Amino acid sequence: MMQQSVCLSAAASQLNINNQLTLLPCDAFDHSALHSFRDYEKVAGNSETLQSVESCVLVWLKQIRQVLLTFCSVALHLA
Repeated sequence: MMQQSVCLSAAASQLNINNQLTLLPCDAFDHSALHSFRDYEKVAGNSETLQSVESCVLVWLKQIRQVLLTFCSVALHLA
């Protein structure tokens, strides 16, 4: 377990450094319209919009998790 958590941390750092992960576009919500704190407050105050944001984040989390697990699986196999 310790080896896997170290691998996940290293994989995340490597992906971040190299900008290798491109998240899927979010069709449920246009996050490019968020520029100020007030914009974020409006989103937080609207439960329908907040659900759209949450659905995008869940897709992105699954995508990131899959990439990290794949990276670690290969890295641990080669070790």
